[in-house]
Amino acid sequence: MAGRFYNDFAPGKKENIRRLLIEKHPYLSEFCSDRDAEIIAVKITALQLLDGITDVYFETAA
Repeated sequence: MAGRFYNDFAPGKKENIRRLLIEKHPYLSEFCSDRDAEIIAVKITALQLLDGITDVYFETAA
C-alpha cells in the first residue's frame, strides 16, 4: 500500500471528527480520548495485490 499522510486539518476539524467517531463507535471513546491519540487521514494511491502466492501486481488510484 502506498499513499499520502495528512494531519493538517482546519481549526476545530479534528475535534469534530473525534466527536463523530465516538458518536458512531462509542466503544472507541476511551481510545479517542487518550492524549496520545491523533486524528489522521491517509489517501491511498496504490495497492500491491496478490493472485495466489507468486503473481504480484499493482493497482493505482485513477
